[in-house]
Amino acid sequence: MIEWFMDDEKLEEKEKTLTRVAKDVANARFSCNVSNPVSSDISLPVQQNCYELYSQDVCNLYGAIGDSIVVPLNHKLDKASVLKWKHNDTIIFEQRKNKSPNPIYVKGKKDDINPDGSLKLTNLDANDSGNYIPKVYSQDGALESNMKITRLCVLARVQKPRVKIMCPNKSEVKFTCVVSQNDFNIEWLMEGKRLKEKEMTLTRVAKDVVNASFSCNVSNPVSSELSLPVQQNCYAPHSQDGCDEYAATGSSFTVPLKHKLQESENLRWFHNTTIIFNSKLDKRTKRNTRKDFFVDSTGSLKLTKLMKDNSGQYAPIVHDEEGRNVAHLLSLSLCVLDPVQKPNVTMKCTGSTINVSFTCSVDQKENYLEYKWLTKDKELEGNLKDTLTKKAEDVMNLPIACNVSNPVSFAISEPVYQECLKLYVAGEKSGPNIWVFVRFGAGFFLLLLLTVIVCATSLTQKNKYAIRGKIYYLCMCAFIYITIDIIIIYF
Repeated sequence: MIEWFMDDEKLEEKEKTLTRVAKDVANARFSCNVSNPVSSDISLPVQQNCYELYSQDVCNLYGAIGDSIVVPLNHKLDKASVLKWKHNDTIIFEQRKNKSPNPIYVKGKKDDINPDGSLKLTNLDANDSGNYIPKVYSQDGALESNMKITRLCVLARVQKPRVKIMCPNKSEVKFTCVVSQNDFNIEWLMEGKRLKEKEMTLTRVAKDVVNASFSCNVSNPVSSELSLPVQQNCYAPHSQDGCDEYAATGSSFTVPLKHKLQESENLRWFHNTTIIFNSKLDKRTKRNTRKDFFVDSTGSLKLTKLMKDNSGQYAPIVHDEEGRNVAHLLSLSLCVLDPVQKPNVTMKCTGSTINVSFTCSVDQKENYLEYKWLTKDKELEGNLKDTLTKKAEDVMNLPIACNVSNPVSFAISEPVYQECLKLYVAGEKSGPNIWVFVRFGAGFFLLLLLTVIVCATSLTQKNKYAIRGKIYYLCMCAFIYITIDIIIIYF
């Protein structure tokens, strides 16, 4: 199946070949999409090259619909000469000789020309386009030669364009200049500077133009109009997202007008490229039907019950009674974020040197999150990742917690303690460990060894009471040693 698209909008035609009047689609982009039940693919967009704006008209004079214009004669007119003007094949002005010094006006009237013979045209419309051919006759009736023909093109003034933003993927942004006319030229501007691109759609890497403003200028030989500037909203990394202000979902935020609004002025508020408030319409309807914002008496925009969709560029435009822009008012970029949820810290023993790793987890996936590690409410320096690794002995009895934050909120986890060297857990005794039993065994072995030595040295002694006294003395010494050792370990 085949589908045709013009400027990203689907057309009704389904045939392999699409035909259009070249002049009517001078700047339009066309692409085709082919598909079957299991896949589809779309072509790269193309533009017609059969018709170039104005080049085929070979116009040497242009006028706007509704304006007045003078068609030059390009010839020095003598007082005795008579003049005729033709529009294509139709005579629109004609003089004839008369016995009096003044000629007779056969077609038209005296006010239709200037004293130099140039032709005056008023209230132009499209039908006035064409060739204007002058004929000058000398006093003896001879036709002057080498008279220059003027080709006039009467055009409509271009309408004010707007820029539409599209995010085809996570890395690119497309700006499309939208205007409901066909015959015009396009210029793109970034931060007020002209770009070389002349197509209706401009593509950029979103990350490279995070804070740049783009506008398109459309023009023809009789007028030009510049769109309102816009900024990309496809890429928004933390600290590089171009946000002027941040707000939490569910909260309220005020975008100040920063202009003293007069009663006679018309205020419009834009959210990106969409008009969300027009004071003229608001005066007619007496109230704003939307419930997520209102405009106060100063003209400031009050946003309520914020959602992530409320993120974007907010721009005010103020016009006077004659439609003139009264001030250059700055826009504001707002980023709406969810509040941070409470994180959780888990512990893991790693490495042969008995290291401990703490991992901070939170059920949010955002570029805005920042991590800080705390112990006893003091921040650990240089650890801004979600994992902290330390030697277990360095944090033996210290509580470890993580602080997760974004520009609108923060949350701190419950503290945890390392268990890789378990002498204490949360400040309580953990009971005897392996070293208690090792040292107790060593003391018992020492007692046994001393007993053997005493017995061996006393075999030659016949006094049994002396042997018993020595053994009793030896046991008492070993018992005191082991008791002191255990007391040292516990206390």
